Amino acid sequence: MKFYAKNNQIINWAEFPMLRISIGFIVGIYINQVCNCTIHVLLATSAIMFLFSIVLYCSRSNSKMRARLLSSLLLSMVLVFGMIRVGLKNISGTPTHANGEVNTEVGVVGKITEEIKENSRFSTVIDILSYDQESDRGRVFVYFSVKDSLIDYEKGDIIRIKGKIITLKDNANPMAFNYKDYLKFKGIERQVFLKEKSHHLVFKKKNSVFTITDQIRNWALGIFNKRLKNKDHLAVASAMVLGYREYLSKELYNTFSETGAVHVLAVSGLHVGIICMIFIALFNRWRNDGPLYKSIQFVVLLFVVWSYALITGGSPAVLRAAVMFTFLLIGRLWFRGANIYNILAFSALCLLIYNPYLLFQLSFQLSYLALISILFFQPIIERWWDTKHWIFTRLWQLTTVSIAAQILVFPISIYYFHSFPSYFILSGIAAVFLATFILVMGLMVLAFDSVLLIGDWCADLYCLLINLFVSIITSIQNLPFHSFDQIYFSQQSLITLYLGLGFIMFLINVKPRSYKDKLYTKVKRIRIAKVVILSCIIFLLVNNLAFSKRVRNNQKLIVYDIFKGSLIDVFIENTVYSMQSTELDSKKVSYAASSYRIYNGSKHFEELSLLDSIQQSSLKVIDTATLLFKNRYIVFMDKLDLVHGVIPCFSDILLVTNGTTQLPYDFLKVHTAVKVVLDNSLDYSVRNKWIKECKNRGISIHDIRKDGVFII
Repeated sequence: MKFYAKNNQIINWAEFPMLRISIGFIVGIYINQVCNCTIHVLLATSAIMFLFSIVLYCSRSNSKMRARLLSSLLLSMVLVFGMIRVGLKNISGTPTHANGEVNTEVGVVGKITEEIKENSRFSTVIDILSYDQESDRGRVFVYFSVKDSLIDYEKGDIIRIKGKIITLKDNANPMAFNYKDYLKFKGIERQVFLKEKSHHLVFKKKNSVFTITDQIRNWALGIFNKRLKNKDHLAVASAMVLGYREYLSKELYNTFSETGAVHVLAVSGLHVGIICMIFIALFNRWRNDGPLYKSIQFVVLLFVVWSYALITGGSPAVLRAAVMFTFLLIGRLWFRGANIYNILAFSALCLLIYNPYLLFQLSFQLSYLALISILFFQPIIERWWDTKHWIFTRLWQLTTVSIAAQILVFPISIYYFHSFPSYFILSGIAAVFLATFILVMGLMVLAFDSVLLIGDWCADLYCLLINLFVSIITSIQNLPFHSFDQIYFSQQSLITLYLGLGFIMFLINVKPRSYKDKLYTKVKRIRIAKVVILSCIIFLLVNNLAFSKRVRNNQKLIVYDIFKGSLIDVFIENTVYSMQSTELDSKKVSYAASSYRIYNGSKHFEELSLLDSIQQSSLKVIDTATLLFKNRYIVFMDKLDLVHGVIPCFSDILLVTNGTTQLPYDFLKVHTAVKVVLDNSLDYSVRNKWIKECKNRGISIHDIRKDGVFII
C-alpha cells in the first residue's frame, strides 16, 4: 500500500499547506517552552497580526510583495498560536491549590489513570477531582507505603488520599536526565508519599469500553502465561502483541536496546500498521470502488485499529499511531490524490493542539521522524538495485526500510542515548520481518487456545518463532563492536545536522518545471541550499574540534547531588577518577553521572583511592585523606583517622559526607578550612550543626542539597 502520490514534491510549499502550518505551530511550541512568554502578550500580538492581515487582504494591490507579506503574517500567526497553546496548557495543568510544597497533610480525591506498578513500593498516577473538598485540577504521582502490601485498586477507581503534596524537583546534576521535565510533559508536576492506611476507595470503576478492553487484555495475558513457559518467550509475546512490558527482564531489554531493535517491544506504529495491513489485504480480495464498500472498509479498519490500540493498554505511543493511521486511512480511502506528508502533518497538528507537550516526548519524535524518513528515502534507496528474484526483492525492501528509517532517526538517537548500533541493518531486517509473524502467530495462539491440537501446535510453533527471534538479536549483540558508545552530541549539533539533512532532502527532491524556472528561481534556491549544507558541515567540524580541545584541557572535580550517597569524579583529559560510597548502585551512579562523563569525553575509568599513587601533574594523593588538585588541598572528612592519625591543619576544601562522626566544633578548633562542602548524604541534624558552626566561624559553605553540585 503506497500513500504517496506520483512525482510528489515535499518541498513545494504551495502544494503542502498543512506541512507549513504544522512546522510553524511546532516552532511556536518550542519557542514558548524555552522563553515562557505570558499569555496576555501573546494574545495581544496575535490580535495585532490579525488586524494587519485584514488590512493587507482588503488592500487593492496585487503585487507579489503583498502576497508574500500576507503569507508571512499568517504563518507568524500560526507560530504565535503554538506559543499560546503552550501557555493555555500550562494554565490548565497548573493546580489551583498546593502550588508548591505543602507542610500539612491534605485530603485529595482523585481518579486512578494508570495501572498500579510495583517496584520497591506501589505507585500510580491520579487525576485530582477535589482538594480538601474544593474543586481542583492536575495530576499527582502517588507512592503508597511499603507496609501496604496488598493494594487492590484498579485503573479507573476513585480514591481518597491524605498526605503532603510536594512539587517535583529538578535534577541538579549537570547534563543528567531531568525526571521533573519528563513527568511535566506527561502533565504531572507533584507527588505524594503516603503513610500506611492513609487512603481508601471512594467509588469502584464503572463498566465502560476501557473495562472491557482491560478484561480482554487480562484474558490474553492469562493464555500467554499458560502456553508460554519460558520467561523470555512470555516477555516478548506480551510486549509485542499486548503492549504489556512488566515481564521484560533488564538483560533482555538491554539486548534489544543495544542492537537497535527495542522499538518492537513497545506496541507502536509498526504493530498498528501490521494489523491494518492484514485487514487491508483481506479487503483487497474483493475489489470494489463503490461508496458503500469504501464506507464498510473504513469503518471496519477504524474499529480494528482503535480496538487493538485500547486492548494493548492505550499507551501514548499506540494512541498516536492510531490517530496517525486514522488520517492515513481517510486519505487513502476517500482522498486518493492527497499527499502523505499533508496527512501526516495534519495528524501531528491535531495531536499537538490536544497536547503540545507531546512534541517533547521521544516516542512522538521518533515515530514521525522514522515514518517521514522511510517515505522519503526508501523509494530512492530501493532504486539502487533492480533485483530479479522475488526473494531478493523482499530482502532488499526490508534492507532499504531499515536503512531509510535510520537516516532521520540516528541524530536524535545519538543525542538522547549517546550510542548507535553498528548492525542496525541486520537487527532492523530481523525485527521488521519477524515482528509480522510474531504478531500474527500471537493472535492465532489467542484465537485457537480452546481448540484441541491446533491450540497446542500454534503455541509450539510460536515458541520456536520467538526463540529464533531472540537468538538472532542475541547473536547480533555478541558480534564484535556491536555498538558505538560514549558519543557526545550537543543540541546545537543536533539542530545543525537536521538543518543540513533538510536541505539535502530539498536537493534530492527539487525538479525544475520549466527552463525559465530552472534558469532563475531553482538555480538560486539550489545555490542557497548548497551554501547552507556546506555551512552545516563546517559548523559540525568546528564543533568537533572544539570538543576535542576541551577534552585535552579538561581538569575538573565534581561532587554530585545524590540522595543519601556520595559520588566524586575527577576529570583529567579523557580519564575520569571516581570515588563513591558503598551503598550506591550502578543505576544511581549512571543516572547522576553518565551524561556528564560523556560530555567530558571520558573514555577511561579508574576508581579513585587515596591509598594509590596517582601520577598526574594536576592530581596527587598527599595522604589517606587528602588530595592535591589544581594546587588546592582537598580533605575528605570521612577518611580521616581522628583517633590514631594526624589531623591536617589546613584545607582549601573540606568535604563532609555521611561517614563523618566528628562534631564540627571540636574539629574546626584544630583545622582551618577555606570552604566546607556538605554533600547530600548527610543527616539533617549533622548538616545543621556544620552549617551553624561554619557560619559562626565565617567559613564559606556549599550545601549540595540546597546549592546543587560542587565543581572546581
